[in-house]
Amino acid sequence: MACLEMSKDQRIKYAYISNRLNIAYWQSVHYQNCIEHKVITKELREYLAKIDDEIRTLIDKASQEKGETTGLARDLVERQIIFVNDFVSKTMSVSKRNLFIKMSEASHIRSKELEVDYLINIEKKFITEQNMFLSEDDLTAHFDRGIYLIYEVIQKAESTAASSFDHWCSDSYMQNKLSIAKSIFSLPLNEMYKKNQIFLDGLDLVSKDSSELAKRLTLRFDELYKNGLALLQFVEVNLFFRFERLSSENKRSIALERLMSRYLRKQRALDQNLANISKLISRDILRALDTSQVLDGCV
Repeated sequence: MACLEMSKDQRIKYAYISNRLNIAYWQSVHYQNCIEHKVITKELREYLAKIDDEIRTLIDKASQEKGETTGLARDLVERQIIFVNDFVSKTMSVSKRNLFIKMSEASHIRSKELEVDYLINIEKKFITEQNMFLSEDDLTAHFDRGIYLIYEVIQKAESTAASSFDHWCSDSYMQNKLSIAKSIFSLPLNEMYKKNQIFLDGLDLVSKDSSELAKRLTLRFDELYKNGLALLQFVEVNLFFRFERLSSENKRSIALERLMSRYLRKQRALDQNLANISKLISRDILRALDTSQVLDGCV
């Protein structure tokens, strides 16, 4: 999913590498979620070991294939490799430490927290750099623009001097960011389908199966965008709870505590959905590219 200024050969190479790195990124998020929210069993440890191996294999393969790219494709790939390496390294390091703590039942050792601000900032930097060059028809890049705005809202909320949710709601600058993000995540299905067709044409994935692939990708992206919208709505509700906590005049009721707990459970499911859908999209694209290469007699 790249800028159409690249040659077909370079677009294909970029699609291969970018989607491998995308899977590695989301697998590290999935690894973290498993450790945080599941009971550690022998089966889970074996499953986590396979994820760890896959992540390293995907990043190593992407790094090796980088040498086959040139120009803009090389620039985009290098940025993504740096970002994914950094993100995965930080995420996996913390996750493995927390896995050790859970396995050893060392209650006296505190679980390590992810450096959320750092991870948000490197992801914002990556999104900004990539979006300078990626096509408007790139549905992943378009989705990432909405994620960037969510990060902006979260960071503003952490540093804001707003004393109440009413005050926050009157902040026109941030409300505008929320509005733009909602518009991004509300992309019509027919627009998604058109963008997917353009993407597949750019990779020369034109065959009797390409229409089915475009439909499948469209439905996956539609689910991804709906989850992006749900994430945005969760952030807004979380802001409400945050200002409730900050208000010294409002003692939270049991009902409010239960609502907060319910929304946290929803967030965990939402995080897992985003990871699963994103991986499915990248795996679909990689399978289509592999099939196309075989049919062309290139491998």
